[in-house]
Amino acid sequence: MATKSIKKVHDAIPLSDEARDNQLYALARNLAEDRLRNGQATGAEIVYLLRAGSEEERLRRQLLDAQTQVARAKAEAIRAEKQTTELFAQAMAAFRDYSGEVGEEVAEDEDLY
Repeated sequence: MATKSIKKVHDAIPLSDEARDNQLYALARNLAEDRLRNGQATGAEIVYLLRAGSEEERLRRQLLDAQTQVARAKAEAIRAEKQTTELFAQAMAAFRDYSGEVGEEVAEDEDLY
């Protein structure tokens, strides 16, 4: 039964390295499933599949996913803070220009003349 799905996975042309990794993983899982169903799986294969499907492993993957989301959110917050700081600096410079104040950069340039 899984042999047909192996052929389908094998025939697909991966468009990226990640797609290729996913393709190989699916192929290996299908092969392991076939070996398990046919009684040809080794003890190591059986133990691996039992561990991979355990509740502890699922929770570990969920925790890892949550940590990844937190890291992405922190990185986005840092980018947003940097952008806000830059926009604030630009706004303050514009206010100085509108109020007639001479900015430090302009004052330094005037000293050169």
